[in-house]
Amino acid sequence: MKSSFKKIFALSFLFILLLTSTSVSALKLPNPLEAISGGKTGTEAVPYIVGNIIKGVLGIVGIIALVYFIYGGILWMTSGGNEQQVKQGKDTLVWAIFGLVIVFFSYALSNFIIGILTKGAG
Repeated sequence: MKSSFKKIFALSFLFILLLTSTSVSALKLPNPLEAISGGKTGTEAVPYIVGNIIKGVLGIVGIIALVYFIYGGILWMTSGGNEQQVKQGKDTLVWAIFGLVIVFFSYALSNFIIGILTKGAG
């Protein structure tokens, strides 16, 4: 009985060993960072990833500023001559324009800096 248990154990161990060795060697997982970093890996990928994050955040902030711009225009157009609502609409438009200018400047500056860093890393 002990020898049959040893044979079954040895055969199952050998089967599992062969099964895992072939499946592990055939399995190659792609690096998800290569897709967002221009094919770079390791420390070379950091400027690309940070640049993509900054561009994404600035895009979201730009969308928010554009929504405020539209909101200010709607306030002004629907004021019906109410001076307080006209002033609130104008102020919202002015601050939305100011926000969009800051977003465009930040995007240009970060794009310039990330461009310098990625050319230095490549």
